[in-house]
Amino acid sequence: MVELEKQIDNLDKQLQSETITLNENIINSLEAHYLAALENEKMLYKTLNAQKNALLKSKEKTVGYSSLLREVETNRKIYDQLLEHMKEISIANGITDSAISIIDEAFVPYAPFSASFMRQLALGSLLGIFLGIIFAFTREYFDDRIKTTKELEQLTILPILGNIPHNQNKVNFQDQKYDKTSSLEIEAFQSLTANLEYLTDDIPRIIHITSTQPGEGKSITALQLAKTFAQNESKVLLIDADLRKPSLYKYFSAFENENFKSLSDYLQGHSTVEELTKKSACDNLSVLLEKRSTFNPAKLLANNRFITLLDYAMDHFDFIIIDSPPVMGLADALILANRSIATLFVVASNETKRTLLVNALKRIQLGYGQVIGFVLTKDKSTPKEHYGFDYYYDNPPDQDYNYMLAPYVRLVVTPKIS
Repeated sequence: MVELEKQIDNLDKQLQSETITLNENIINSLEAHYLAALENEKMLYKTLNAQKNALLKSKEKTVGYSSLLREVETNRKIYDQLLEHMKEISIANGITDSAISIIDEAFVPYAPFSASFMRQLALGSLLGIFLGIIFAFTREYFDDRIKTTKELEQLTILPILGNIPHNQNKVNFQDQKYDKTSSLEIEAFQSLTANLEYLTDDIPRIIHITSTQPGEGKSITALQLAKTFAQNESKVLLIDADLRKPSLYKYFSAFENENFKSLSDYLQGHSTVEELTKKSACDNLSVLLEKRSTFNPAKLLANNRFITLLDYAMDHFDFIIIDSPPVMGLADALILANRSIATLFVVASNETKRTLLVNALKRIQLGYGQVIGFVLTKDKSTPKEHYGFDYYYDNPPDQDYNYMLAPYVRLVVTPKIS
């Protein structure tokens, strides 16, 4: 009985083992068939997509071919129509086409024709005058330069303190003596000095002279104004504060080839105040010159040593005239205007532009400078239009020449160097 049970158990185990093996074989077989079917399906999809793409391309080509075919048929019909029309025209004319055709038939004139010289001359003259007037008005309209004192008066309310005539001669002030009847230019600067005195209660002791751009005559104005003060028995110090492009030393032949202590040396701490000033050949006129360009001049001028220099000059001189760089594009003139009691603005006739002058005055105001008036330089007017020469020589005594004086109230100008 026990052996039968063992046999039954063995048979059950064999049966279970065979069953498991059979199931595994069936599963493997089914999985292989599935994978094969799946691969076949993918290939069929690829074939289907390729057929679809080929069909779409075929349709596009068919559409393009149909369009070209219609265009060919249309062009053929047009060509046939044109050919038929040409044949009809050729038959109607009965002759070949000619390259010559009559536009207008000629006619015989009633009288001989000849050009009228006087008429053409008159028309040419009128046209030339008309174009000349248009050109003159156009040039005047677009010309932004200041030419006369009247134009300068219309631009600003500040007075015009001087009108300096144009002088092309190079001036050498070394050993030059003063003559009361020498020239119109000397009279112009005497008038400038008088106008400064009439404008304020006292002539400002520190006068800063500048302009909008280089070459407008500010250095000559500073030099002549200092010389005029000196000839009026006042002790004057002329300072060349243009550390970028100094030029005053060129007007003093005694200093031109001399190695002297300059303003930049003092501002950099290389010299003392007493070593700077030099007496010129003109009595009562001392100069403080600069001979070379200096690096970073605005920083040097803003130094407290420059204020110390002005304090020393105020104690030893009656007037200090400062020649500075132009205003536009540089900060030097703003600093010097702030350090000075008054600023005198030089305007060159036929050179200074209105817009630049207005912008320069705004920049001076930003630096808290006190502009007291203008000096018009390089004026090419006739001599009798300057400073009353016709009053002394040609006109009766009752002629009104009040235009020479500044038509403004007196100003009280306070120093700004403290």
